[in-house]
Amino acid sequence: MKNSSVVFKCLIVFLLGFIAACGVKQDQAAENQGVAAPDQVKAAQEERTIKHKMGETKVPADPKNIGALQPFIMDHLLALGVKPGSGVMFDQKWPAFLADDLKETKVIGNDANPNLEAILAAGPDLIIGQPFQEKAYDGLSKIAPTIILDTNAKDWRSTFLEVGEITGKTKEARSVLEAFDKKASEARKTLQESIGNETVMFLRVTDKELRYYGIKNYKILYQDLGLQPPKEFVTDESKTFQAISMEKLPEINPDHILLLVQSEEKLNELKGSSLWQNMTAVKKNQVHSVDYDLWLQGWGPIAYSKLIDETLQFLARK
Repeated sequence: MKNSSVVFKCLIVFLLGFIAACGVKQDQAAENQGVAAPDQVKAAQEERTIKHKMGETKVPADPKNIGALQPFIMDHLLALGVKPGSGVMFDQKWPAFLADDLKETKVIGNDANPNLEAILAAGPDLIIGQPFQEKAYDGLSKIAPTIILDTNAKDWRSTFLEVGEITGKTKEARSVLEAFDKKASEARKTLQESIGNETVMFLRVTDKELRYYGIKNYKILYQDLGLQPPKEFVTDESKTFQAISMEKLPEINPDHILLLVQSEEKLNELKGSSLWQNMTAVKKNQVHSVDYDLWLQGWGPIAYSKLIDETLQFLARK
């Protein structure tokens, strides 16, 4: 019995070795014949091919450490429940409306000049950028799979869906948009009941000029929320704004002004003018100061959801 047991154990060891050797040979044969071995098949299943502005790129099926080369990309990722591992700042800071969610995100430069060394140190498994960064594409691609979004040809909704596809969260992206559109529709109804056809102007005060913004940057106001634009509104989407003189303001004379101030000196000059003092929005105390990060840099579901909240706060009468 003892000898039989020894023989049996030897036989088991021999068979295990034989099976392992066969497995190696099968993998080698598969490679020689151009057929993927099991480990290769598994790796392929964990990747997806994404078509984008620069061609086609294989990306991880479930990326864990994404480098975002524009603040709006971080908005899109966070809306999908994905915290970017690294990202670029604007004007040496995170956008105020996203800052609380980016405390653990590594800084990899600013939006105009991402730092390749910092990106490499952050160790992303996926990088997402936009068209003006395409010159750095080859360098970025050596660090990690890189996708360049074609934002020039799309609105924020289609770009958001693209980010959903890139991150493997298409279903979640559609759900976010459905919830956003429902919120916008309800807000539109509230605003219509509250201010009707009263006109709303977006005015930016810089040290050089007054800028009257049009439809290109503020579809959220004039399309999603259905606000009524004032006279001489810029409907040409090739133009972001038109520079106007102080003397032009009484002709436009909106009922409400959303005011972005970047020059206190210019604002004081404006406030001291009788032209400003006699405007309808000023006399009725319907001039509302807005934040630069949210109202000028925001471009995504988180930013626009907060913008809807503020618009209701400013315009919806209780």
